[in-house]
Amino acid sequence: AAIPAEPDLDAIYRGPATRRIGSDVTLVAAGYAANLAEAASEELEAEGISVEFIDLRSINPLEIGPSVESVRRTGRLVVVDLGWTTCGLGGEVIAATVECVDPRELRAKPRRVTLQDAPAPTSAPLEAVGAIAPVGNETSANACCARIDASTPSRPRQS
Repeated sequence: AAIPAEPDLDAIYRGPATRRIGSDVTLVAAGYAANLAEAASEELEAEGISVEFIDLRSINPLEIGPSVESVRRTGRLVVVDLGWTTCGLGGEVIAATVECVDPRELRAKPRRVTLQDAPAPTSAPLEAVGAIAPVGNETSANACCARIDASTPSRPRQS
């Protein structure tokens, strides 16, 4: 297919999209990580966990409004990011969201599913070991919902 002469600016500036509406946990991702988050949200739904999935679509500028509104409803946040834990999009989304949400509205601490902090893989075998699989998303979302991680106390949301 030919490259269009002019970029579709509407596609660039549409902002985040809510791909799934739910009430137990908010999953946020961008780019290819959105595909992994979508797959994890389907698995979680099959287990009875209601997932609200926000696809950021663009990260600069980072439009956090839909994520904030969702976390205010669900009280839980899991960010899926294919970058490393340190200095990654996951930490930025969590920080921006927590700055806008009253701590009493959180039912569990926010979590991020990322690559482990390590030197960049330089071969296909190393890359395969470091890759995120959808099961990682499911485990963190379950933990955030306090279904796996019993050490995370669940507090009722403040009205």
